[in-house]
Amino acid sequence: MPDNFYGGLDFGTSGARISIINFHKKLVYSNSVPYLYSFKNPNSWINSCEKLLESLPLDIKNKIVSLAISGTSGTLTACNLKGEPIGEAIPYNHACKENKTLIESITLGEDHLQTPYSSLAKALKLIDKYGTNILLRHQSDWITGWFLKDWTHGEEGNNLKLGWDLKKESWPKSFLNTSWLKCLPQIIKSGKIIGQVNFDLAERFNLNKELILVSGTTDSNASVIAAGLGKKD
Repeated sequence: MPDNFYGGLDFGTSGARISIINFHKKLVYSNSVPYLYSFKNPNSWINSCEKLLESLPLDIKNKIVSLAISGTSGTLTACNLKGEPIGEAIPYNHACKENKTLIESITLGEDHLQTPYSSLAKALKLIDKYGTNILLRHQSDWITGWFLKDWTHGEEGNNLKLGWDLKKESWPKSFLNTSWLKCLPQIIKSGKIIGQVNFDLAERFNLNKELILVSGTTDSNASVIAAGLGKKD
């Protein structure tokens, strides 16, 4: 156990960084890289991720046992059912005013969902543009999916602005009969294990093939702690 390492990847607006801690939560490695393309381009996130993984010292990266991803809260992207991005993401600070009446009708009393900056407003704009045969994922959830090659899940905190109810642990009843419910992620509690890194990706970057992905948060410091403390239900 003392030889194991735990990692957190944090994706901001201008670049990405990685932090690695040991069993005693002491920082043993960190690095950061800028985005190659614009922040709105999901390929920027993956390009930065690849650079960070390639730069990791071999004696560290093949001993990382868990990893969590954090990103900018409220940045939403559309992808196809294979996880491939469709167009640009809508950033956290972009207002989407197109579906104001619809949003108000399905979010009665939920002021945080009725703002044009909510993820729900962004989601409906992406659905208007691309249809309902898509997946809608927040930045860190989509990047976590890239590690797993499985975009099924999303972390609970990331999806509050999309409508997830923490107390009821469900989407609102008003969402249940919509054509776009299938676009939303299956929610995982923060700090819980989502799955194991994709074998081919682990081979490519010389990562520990038993590396697990833990549902991260929007807080970059909490991301590293969550990686070290994630437990199965």
